[in-house]
Amino acid sequence: MDEKINLLLVSPIPPPYGGIANWTIMIKDEIMKNHKNINLFHLDISPGKSFAEGRTLWNRIINSGWSMLILTKKLKQCLFKNKIDVTHITTSGQLAIIRDILFLHILKRKHIPSVYHIRIGRIPEIIEKNTIEWKLFSVAFKKAFKIIAIDESTYLTLKRLYPNKVCYIPNPVKKTKGVNCQNNKNILFLGHVIPTKGIEELLNSFNSIKDSFKDWKLDIIGPYSDSYFEYLVKKYDMERINFFGPLEHDMALEEVSKCGLFVLPSYTEGFPNVIVEAMLLKKPIIATTVGAIPEILSENCGMLIKPKSSNDLFESLKFLIENTANRKYYAENAFKKVNEEYILDKIVIKYKEIWINLKSNNKEQ
Repeated sequence: MDEKINLLLVSPIPPPYGGIANWTIMIKDEIMKNHKNINLFHLDISPGKSFAEGRTLWNRIINSGWSMLILTKKLKQCLFKNKIDVTHITTSGQLAIIRDILFLHILKRKHIPSVYHIRIGRIPEIIEKNTIEWKLFSVAFKKAFKIIAIDESTYLTLKRLYPNKVCYIPNPVKKTKGVNCQNNKNILFLGHVIPTKGIEELLNSFNSIKDSFKDWKLDIIGPYSDSYFEYLVKKYDMERINFFGPLEHDMALEEVSKCGLFVLPSYTEGFPNVIVEAMLLKKPIIATTVGAIPEILSENCGMLIKPKSSNDLFESLKFLIENTANRKYYAENAFKKVNEEYILDKIVIKYKEIWINLKSNNKEQ
């Protein structure tokens, strides 16, 4: 029988819906259903406001400060009331690292092992530029007992600096049968509708091809600000382009399951869960060469394009729209790979091994 473990998970939950928040729901559900020896506690670090609402830097700093005070109090209360064996903290970097450092410091003083789960893919870049963000991360990394990287580039970079702390575990997805809808004639984007997601490149490219493929349409799912939407409507022809706004995770995936082609033209990413979810739903995918995307879509699992390149996106869209067989080829390869490497139960077992080892090692000290 597995040893009991009291685990504190520090991560956001919806709303707003996003990669880390959706991950939290999956992990909590999997642990409660299939890992009865884990007594799970959760500290919600959700921002509480939709990303698309927009906040000034000053407001973000003030809100982050208040939030950090409240969350620190909740952390201390949880540690006082419960005999926590291990704490697992997720992070998306930036200002949140200050909170992470404080949490990791408290845990270290109380001799509670911590896992620091890096959910961004820009670590090599910020190390090279020696940014303030990297200086903060380096403090946090020293305090953490274990570091999880979600992409190989981050793992290899951090492995040189923290050889005994870092491991590589990709993000998981729930198993499904997959959906064969490659003949459906809609292109779909799912994510925040902001410039760095490549929205304007996508609109440019679709407007360039839609006269040649009159039965295809573009669907865009995700939150957006009123001002940015007004700007897009004024600048681009919106014929056969549909903005759904934000949808709950299950509803959004239902739309992904019905699309004929999935596109994510981001400028920057970590490990975008939506790519893996689209693979699991047997979707042909076009995405940029950023973050973990090249390794996720390796082995002919999708088409890779340069970020900020409307021409690359146009050519890839044209190629896949014209070639049903190629859409099927990429989709089948993607479905096979995701079932071999990214399924939820296999990933949670990897997390669990880390938690158990940290508890065991902490007992011996």
